[in-house]
Amino acid sequence: MSQARYSFLVSEKKGPVLEAAVNAHGSLLFKRFLKDYYYKAVAIGEIRTYSRSHGKYSNFPQTMADQNMLVFNPPEDYEYMLTLLRDRMQTLVTTLGDKPAFLIGNSDSARNVKQICGSSWRLTGYSSVILPYENPDFLWGRAFEITLAPEVKLK
Repeated sequence: MSQARYSFLVSEKKGPVLEAAVNAHGSLLFKRFLKDYYYKAVAIGEIRTYSRSHGKYSNFPQTMADQNMLVFNPPEDYEYMLTLLRDRMQTLVTTLGDKPAFLIGNSDSARNVKQICGSSWRLTGYSSVILPYENPDFLWGRAFEITLAPEVKLK
């Protein structure tokens, strides 16, 4: 994947195409950090704890509740966990955006490679990120899988 990106950055000359590619790459990087670190390290614990303590059935292991939250939790609890996920992810978007890897909206924002021309590289800074509130969702109703599609804007 990195070789394909490098080939694109050294061969593409059209500004709008480069702009679209750098935005897509920035969004991918942000999504990976947000989902793979912040969700897995922070939010999933809250979701699992709630799911396990509010399961509908007492004759199953508690861990089953977060394996299929739609089956093992009442609908109102599933909705609560979805709201908890969405609220937490909004907070974590801001937290991640403030980290040195992005510094979104900061005059010293981190940079993403937009184009490589010989020995010179054109860079662009992260200016904003948006994760629509209704966007985070549980993939197949399981606590360990979520779906995200943040939009990252670069200068």
